[in-house]
Amino acid sequence: MLIKGFLFLFIFQALGELLVRWFNLIIPGSVIGLLLLFIYLLFMPTPEPLQKVADGLVRSLSLFFLPAGVGLFFLPENILSQWPALLAAMVLGTAVALFICALILRWISRP
Repeated sequence: MLIKGFLFLFIFQALGELLVRWFNLIIPGSVIGLLLLFIYLLFMPTPEPLQKVADGLVRSLSLFFLPAGVGLFFLPENILSQWPALLAAMVLGTAVALFICALILRWISRP
C-alpha cells in the first residue's frame, strides 16, 4: 500500500519534471508536480494509498527541517552578514502565508 502511495507522488513529480523540460520553465518540476497533484485532488477523491503516505509524511515533517537547522548552525558568519535579508524574508513570508491562509479559510467557510 505504501509503495502505491509513493508511486502516486512520484508520477506527479515526474509529470512536473517533464513539463519543465518540454516547456523550458523556470519553476522547479517538483512544484509543478505538486500543483498538478493539487488540481487532481480538487476533482477526484483521495486514493487510500496516497492518504496513508501523506499521513506518514506529515507526522515526520519536523525531521525534514533538521538538515536546514544543521546548516544554520555551521554557517553563522554567512547568516550574520545577511541577517537583514533573512529577517525580511521570514517576516514577509510569514505575513504572505497568513494572508493566503486567511483568504482560503474565508473561501472555504462560505455558506
